[in-house]
Amino acid sequence: MGRQLTIKIRPGQDVNRAILKLKSLAINEGIFKEAKDRKYFVPAGIKRKRKREEAEKQRAKDIRKELRAIARANMPWEYNGKRSKST
Repeated sequence: MGRQLTIKIRPGQDVNRAILKLKSLAINEGIFKEAKDRKYFVPAGIKRKRKREEAEKQRAKDIRKELRAIARANMPWEYNGKRSKST
């Protein structure tokens, strides 16, 4: 597990908002994913296979992202993802 997560609550601050902030910090740290992974024993070979498959997916995602950036840079007009109103 990683570092200790702390959330400081000021007087009058909403407790539910602090709980949501704690949850988002836990998700970003990967605590929920690690707890889920540790729930059952997984042999080393399966771990390596999953890690390799995740790396392949990430590489494909990175390539798609790069291609979109190149295509966006080569557009002859300014494009920011939103449709402009034509009059």
